[in-house]
Amino acid sequence: MKLKMLLMLVVVLAVAGGAVFFFMRNADEESAGPGAVKNRTMLIQKSDPAAASATNARQRVEALIASQTIIPNPKGKKGFVFAGRLSGDNFDGIYRDDDGKPFPQADQEIMTRLDAAFEKDSIAEIRALAEMALASKTPEVRANVVRTLGWYGKKSLVEMTPFLSDKDGEVSELAHDEWMSALQEMDEDSSKAAVIEMTLRALSDKDMIEDVAGELVGLDELAAIQVIVNIMETGGSAVPYVAEVYDTITGDEWTSIDDAEAWLQENYADEDGMFESDDAQDSDDVQESYDSQESYDVNEPAQPAADGSAAEGSAPHRIE
Repeated sequence: MKLKMLLMLVVVLAVAGGAVFFFMRNADEESAGPGAVKNRTMLIQKSDPAAASATNARQRVEALIASQTIIPNPKGKKGFVFAGRLSGDNFDGIYRDDDGKPFPQADQEIMTRLDAAFEKDSIAEIRALAEMALASKTPEVRANVVRTLGWYGKKSLVEMTPFLSDKDGEVSELAHDEWMSALQEMDEDSSKAAVIEMTLRALSDKDMIEDVAGELVGLDELAAIQVIVNIMETGGSAVPYVAEVYDTITGDEWTSIDDAEAWLQENYADEDGMFESDDAQDSDDVQESYDSQESYDVNEPAQPAADGSAAEGSAPHRIE
C-alpha cells in the first residue's frame, strides 16, 4: 500500500514538474520578444549607421553594378544622332538652346566633349561630364547628359541619381524615366534593393522619394524589408514613405525591427527557392526586350535629314 502511494506521488510530481517547465519555457520565449520566433537564424542584418551615408551607399552600388554581367546590345551601337546639335542640318559647332541662343562657354565645352565621348563610347568620360553638368545652369545641357547616361542603362544608375533632384521639372522627369528603365535592367532583387536604398538616401523631393520607395513593392520580401529596416533605423526624409511600403508588403504598421523579423520568420519562404524563378524570368525578359529591338526613348527619335546629317532638336537614342 505504501509502495503504491509512493508511486502515485512520483507520478504527480513528474506531471507537476513538466507543467512548470512548459510554462516557464513559454514565458522565456515571450520575454525574448518576436525576434526569438522559432529560434531561427536572424534574417534581418543590423544596419551600420556609419556605412549608411549617401556617399558610402553610392560606393557600394558602384561596386555592385561593376560586378554585374552587362547584357550587350546584340547589333552594337550604330547610327547615332548626337546629343546637342540643336541648330539644324548645318551644325556650325555652336550649341544653342531652343530659342537659338548659344550656350555659355563652359556648357559649349561640356557638349563638345559629350558628343566626342559618346562617339568613342567612353562611359568613363561621360560619367565625369555628368558630374560637371550638375553645376550647369542650362537645363538643355543637363537633359542631354541624362539622355546620354540613359543609353548606358544600369551602368550609369549612380550618375543618373543626382538628376532625379534637378531643379528643372522636365530634367528631373527625364532622369526619372531613364532611371526607372535602367533599374529594370538589373536581374537580382537584392541588387535593385541596394540601388533603391542608395537613391532614397540621396533624394529630397517628396514625390520622387514616394515613387522610388514604391519600387520596393514586388521585390523579394527579405531584400525589400532589409532596405526598410535600414532606412527606419538611420532616419532621413524617406522614413514615412518606406513605412507605408512596409504596411503594403506585410499588412501591418511599422513598429520595430523585432516585429519585422518576426513577420519574416513567419512568412518569408527563404528555403524553398520560390524567388529563383522570378529572377531568371527577369533576365529572360530583359534579353528579349533587346532581341525585339525595343527602346525606351523619352522623346520620339528625330528623323535624319535627307543628306544624312542630324535633325534639329535631336538627342541620343538607341538605334539598333
